[in-house]
Amino acid sequence: MVTDAEIFGRYKIQRPRRLKSPHALAARSALDIDFSELEEGDLVVHLQHGIGKYLGLTGLYVSARLQVAKAGTVTLRLSGAAEAGWIDGKSVKAGPTMEANLDTGNHTIVFRLDPKKLPEALRLEASDGTFLTD
Repeated sequence: MVTDAEIFGRYKIQRPRRLKSPHALAARSALDIDFSELEEGDLVVHLQHGIGKYLGLTGLYVSARLQVAKAGTVTLRLSGAAEAGWIDGKSVKAGPTMEANLDTGNHTIVFRLDPKKLPEALRLEASDGTFLTD
């Protein structure tokens, strides 16, 4: 089967979007927001939702993927305080040192940090396993 567009050559060729368009610049600049400059009650403008009132951050989530080669107890050390933690969606007791019995394979680790007590740097170490990157 052949379409009329293939016969008559009517194709619309899309050019790559320019990064200099006003929307692209606004979207890119949204990534540069320093939330520490905002105070609760400040008026803000959202690209899709319009004007609103900033109510503050309730939690900041960080995640990592860990590959475990040998099943067993893995000790995680986090520099900085976490309010809560999860490994593969299961809650773990959050603290500077956490232990979990993990099977062989890849695991997702998520921590919720208090946005009002953020450390300057955050480091996660594991007694066994390799951290994965994309």
